[in-house]
Amino acid sequence: MVWAFHPERGGYAAKADETERTMVRGLAVDVGTMLGISISEILEQRNERAHHESEEPGLADPLADYAAELADLADLEEHLGTGAWSADLSDVPIGGHADDGKRIPMDEAIARLLPDMSEEPELARELRNITQDSVAMAKAENLATFFESLGDVDGRVWVANDDAGAWLAAANDIRLVLAARLGVVDDVTASEVYRRASEMTGHGGGDEPREVEDTEDLLAVLYSLLSWWQESLLIAIGNKARRK
Repeated sequence: MVWAFHPERGGYAAKADETERTMVRGLAVDVGTMLGISISEILEQRNERAHHESEEPGLADPLADYAAELADLADLEEHLGTGAWSADLSDVPIGGHADDGKRIPMDEAIARLLPDMSEEPELARELRNITQDSVAMAKAENLATFFESLGDVDGRVWVANDDAGAWLAAANDIRLVLAARLGVVDDVTASEVYRRASEMTGHGGGDEPREVEDTEDLLAVLYSLLSWWQESLLIAIGNKARRK
């Protein structure tokens, strides 16, 4: 079960059960893998910066715990690389190569994550050569922030004020990948996915919730969950702004 975000001093808090947190964190790692960037490496670099910037001896134990979590994340990334994760979002290579070796997104999910910046093919290729690596890294940084927010063993999800934009951007990128896998192209197809998800969550009323039967069922539930969660954070941000 996932609880909506609400504003607190310094940020926004929510809660999620271990199953939901594990699945959603797996999505963040998987999208990073699709971008060709390791989320664990980003978190390791953040850990190293925090260690070097602080001279307080009390940080030693928390950093050791964080290192253990990074080891678990590395194992998860290796697991995803085998294609063993049930949602199976990482089974499609990023694509071909331009003449200068730059990767061109051929899969629909990657095309949505890294869209062309021009309708003119030659200009689009030139812009991609200039910006693709930096855009992919910025998205991976957001995904790492999203991943970190879900790391509390007690299920608490915390998004600091300064991290809200990154969290929302990461959630949106994950939804883009799910939408590509589910064939969501407009409001009609999105509504169909929400309807399908409601059959399994029981939020649509009527009959008893049915079991998740296949990968598309799981993706539909995750897409619906992330959409609702993202909206709850936007509402919490708006509520906090109105209090000022």
